[in-house]
Amino acid sequence: MATLLRKVWESVSNRSCSTSDSPTHRPTLPTASSATSLGPLFDEIPVDILVRIVSLVGPKDAVKLSCVSRGWRFLVSDNRLWIYFLQNHHHDPWDSVFFSELNLRSDTESAKASRRQLKDAIHTVLFDMNVPAVCAVNQATLALYAAKRTSGIVVNIGFQVTSVVPILHGKVMRKVGVEVIGLGALKLTGFLRELMQQNNVNFESLYTVRTLKENLCYVAADYKTELSKDTQASLEVPAEGRFTLSKERFQTGEILFQPRIAGV
Repeated sequence: MATLLRKVWESVSNRSCSTSDSPTHRPTLPTASSATSLGPLFDEIPVDILVRIVSLVGPKDAVKLSCVSRGWRFLVSDNRLWIYFLQNHHHDPWDSVFFSELNLRSDTESAKASRRQLKDAIHTVLFDMNVPAVCAVNQATLALYAAKRTSGIVVNIGFQVTSVVPILHGKVMRKVGVEVIGLGALKLTGFLRELMQQNNVNFESLYTVRTLKENLCYVAADYKTELSKDTQASLEVPAEGRFTLSKERFQTGEILFQPRIAGV
């Protein structure tokens, strides 16, 4: 990259010598203060050219440049540069920088959609709403903080997938292993519906099934022992009536541990 910058600087220097009599003014970085100086080799290069050069090296190297000096940090903080990265770097290395600590690197359609939504949201906040900074934190880490802990294993049951995330001192331990299972709340609701239909429990809508799942279902500590117990319980669902469930209460959640029960 340094070689590239030197070549461009030489080109600009030659151009400036040949057009020294021209009244045309080219914008440059302020050099009166050392706080915004990039060094004697680069201070004469127009800002727009420097931004174009940095855009070629990619977001990873751009971030590294910001650590060199205040001058480079000033240049790398140019909104035009990051708008370009957000709009044009759809794959690595930009995603590897942007999403390294934000979510699970899963290739499922829902994960891809989540990454796109997050990227669009942060783009809007930073460049349309002019918010100076955004902090995006892994939701598993926040869940652990909510439990007043910084280390543990978080089981996050999402709408379509369930993730098991080990966290140590607030850091997601990706090298240890983050498991993503293709079973989520939607699958649990669907399985409970099947069980209710098999047991001739009539209901009007999927909303009723979800309400029963959220209020009556649980995870058995010992599945085989639970099968021999009386686990019957009832719930009154507004505008639907009273429903009674028995083994369905713990069989629903058991598919997270024994997917074969649901034929998965």
